[in-house]
Amino acid sequence: MPAIIYTLDFQDVNKSGLTITLTTFKKVSDDSTVTPPTVSELSNGVYKFTFNIDSQDSDIYFVADDSAQNVITGRLNRRNSDLLNEDMLRILGLSQENMFIDNQVFDGNNNLTASRVRIYSTSIDVGTTTNVIATYTLTATYASNLLTSFANVKQ
Repeated sequence: MPAIIYTLDFQDVNKSGLTITLTTFKKVSDDSTVTPPTVSELSNGVYKFTFNIDSQDSDIYFVADDSAQNVITGRLNRRNSDLLNEDMLRILGLSQENMFIDNQVFDGNNNLTASRVRIYSTSIDVGTTTNVIATYTLTATYASNLLTSFANVKQ
């Protein structure tokens, strides 16, 4: 999981060219030290380090020092990493990436009134029962052939 550190001075100017070191990198659960990754500058005061939080059994807290008496603290949340990944996949699916609509129901005017919507984690699985992230029931109602309500509810 990449972590981004963005640095600014008090005039909101990017602080590039710093040497940032993770001076403390410990498990929250037992305060034991974990080998810290190296921090590198991406560009213009944006720094990055990559750490596989899923390989740990605890959240990690860190202290970063830029050798100029500036200190940055942070926490890598193990649970939030999993939730964020799941949420991102769901957002992509709902923005119609890897989405499949079936079981459509139409009224007498050929207006779609109901269907099933499934979103997938991979494009090769679209339309199957494999790697379904979530399933939704879409319903729509019409008055005088005009859409009056629409709902897409997670099952």
